Amino acid sequence: MIAALPSIDDRAHLSFTRVIDSERIKFTTLRSNPVTLLIVFAAVAGLGLLTAVAAAGANDAAHRAGILPGDLLGNVSWIQIITAILGVLFIASEYTSGSARTTFLAVPTRVPVLLAKLLVLACAVFITGVAGAVAAVLGGTAILHQSSIELVLAPPITLQLIVGAGLYLATTAILSLALGAIIRNVVGGILAAIGLLLVAPLLLGIVPVDWIHRAASFLPAPAGQLILAPENVGAALTPWGGYLVLLAWTVCATILAAILLVGRDV
Repeated sequence: MIAALPSIDDRAHLSFTRVIDSERIKFTTLRSNPVTLLIVFAAVAGLGLLTAVAAAGANDAAHRAGILPGDLLGNVSWIQIITAILGVLFIASEYTSGSARTTFLAVPTRVPVLLAKLLVLACAVFITGVAGAVAAVLGGTAILHQSSIELVLAPPITLQLIVGAGLYLATTAILSLALGAIIRNVVGGILAAIGLLLVAPLLLGIVPVDWIHRAASFLPAPAGQLILAPENVGAALTPWGGYLVLLAWTVCATILAAILLVGRDV
């Protein structure tokens, strides 16, 4: 006797927990994803330690005295390229391989798949970013201390820098995943993510018009990166205000991706 296949209604009511578990398995079993996260950790920690080594070996007394723990995490803005590509690949590769049809056949409502991917990616990148930032700050501080360079920073600011590194990388990765869902093409999604996060701020920054410079500060990357530094009195936004701007961009992109995901054919 042949068992009856589950109905569309049964599949439509597949629990969100099971969808998350399915996406977690997809993410962790693809060998390149853990390797990429290891590279992100090594880059965040390693570049921070290299910054500390360079400052400790500087002969200029002013340079030696001017290093700040926030400087140890200044290279996170470049590491976001890795997590952005990871975010795009996590969803756009399913369209390239054709596995998206199977995924959406199991979850016809589709939006839970997008949300599950966002949660899995965000948790993985956030934990990796925070771990790398902790290693960079603790290791860098130890290196500088051995060279008689004392760093005094209030614990709330230190916590902001460490947590901010994880939040920034995770949120830009989610934004990139949303772009990948909108464009549904690996190359196009990666180009869109890099263009929005890196190219657009650089191009607008060289335009000699004041209002364009002010507008550029509200782009995702320039605004979000404020969380990676102590309070900047010259900035248009506070560190957490800048992160909220980045979060608003991400939420808008995710909503658009969800609308298109439901309204388009696979």
